[in-house]
Amino acid sequence: MNLDEIVSAIKKTKDPFTKGKLIKQALKDFSLTYQKLSKLTSIQSSYLAHYVRLLKLPDLIIDGYYSQIISITHLLILSRLKTQDDMIKLYEEILKNNYTALQTEERVRNILHNVYEQGYSKYYSQDKIKELEQIIKSKLNPNLKVKIIQSRVRTKVVLELKANLLESNLMLKKLTTIFNLKKEQQ
Repeated sequence: MNLDEIVSAIKKTKDPFTKGKLIKQALKDFSLTYQKLSKLTSIQSSYLAHYVRLLKLPDLIIDGYYSQIISITHLLILSRLKTQDDMIKLYEEILKNNYTALQTEERVRNILHNVYEQGYSKYYSQDKIKELEQIIKSKLNPNLKVKIIQSRVRTKVVLELKANLLESNLMLKKLTTIFNLKKEQQ
C-alpha cells in the first residue's frame, strides 16, 4: 500500500486494532511522526498513539472486546499499564466487579503510581490546607508566599519569599531551628 491508501484506510476503518496496525505501519514504512500522520488523517496525534498502544494488549482482553464484554474505553485505559500481567489482572478485576471506565482509570493510576489503599486515603480539606499555609507563614515570615498542592501520588510545598538577603537569611535560620539542622550544617 502507498501512503495515500494507508491514510484512507486509517480514516475509514472502525476496528480499533486494524486502525492501530495501519497507523503503526504508516509510521514505520514512511518514517512519519505522529504529528505528520495527524495532519494527513485529521486525527489528533494523541488518538493515533492510543490506537497503537492497543496493539500491546493480550489476546484474552482483545477477545473480551470482540465478545462485547469490555468497551473500547476500558481497552484504552487498560493499555496504559506496563505489563501484560497487570493488564490481565485488572481485566479480570473489571469483569468481576463490573468497573466503570472511571473506576478502571482510578485502578490504573493506582497501579502505575504504586498507590494502594493504605488506611487514611482522603485528601486534606482545602480549609485544613489553607490553615496549614497560614501557620507556616506566621512561623516563618508574614511576607512569605506558601502554597501546598496535594494529589493522589505526591504533595508539594512551595515557599516563596521576595526579600533582601537579610530577611531571607532570617527566615532560613527559622527553618534551620524548626527542623533542628544545626548539627548537620557543621
